[in-house]
Amino acid sequence: MNYFEIFNKVMLELNYRPVVLFENIFKTEHMRILGNINRVNVDVCTAFNWSFLEKKTLIKLDADTSEAERGIAGQITKVYDGKNRLTFIPDYESFYQGSPPQNSYGYFNDRILFGKAAHPRELTVYYNSSQLALDAGGSPKDSMDEKEDRSIIPMPYAEQILVYGTCMKTKANPAYPKFGFWNTLYTMSLVNLRAKCSPTSEDAPAIVLDA
Repeated sequence: MNYFEIFNKVMLELNYRPVVLFENIFKTEHMRILGNINRVNVDVCTAFNWSFLEKKTLIKLDADTSEAERGIAGQITKVYDGKNRLTFIPDYESFYQGSPPQNSYGYFNDRILFGKAAHPRELTVYYNSSQLALDAGGSPKDSMDEKEDRSIIPMPYAEQILVYGTCMKTKANPAYPKFGFWNTLYTMSLVNLRAKCSPTSEDAPAIVLDA
């Protein structure tokens, strides 16, 4: 379900008139709803290291090369040099001094640092993506802003999480007649998403939707 479809489902839940064309969204309340859809998406995606956020890329290093452009939109979680898992070292100066611990990596600005080797290497980098939306062609992007964009949260969970989460954010009043109904459906969808996309049940995320 895309950004525009989520928007119109929220409109119906709030007893507002749906919008026929995405290009006709200009009212202040409409823009607030669009913003809340993205806020819920960010709240949920950043609350936990969901499996659907994990990505992998390869970094090729020439012989006697000790650094590469980071070029990753997200937080690195694991780095492997062949079968050896490297350990993150916060002391980046040791890499520039040529004396980092064995099997380690570090950061400096937009560079990833490694110990030098006399042979070319291909390192495998795992990271949690910070690009939480997809465009019409399936390419990742930071947030939803076009009609055909969609959340990185897998369906069918994305629909209920975004629709009912957005309704709660928009009304921001637990005394509102439908607030409890929205919260129940939102929570059930989140539980189902957790069961499918969390590594273990003990890794359950605690998610709070701020008003």
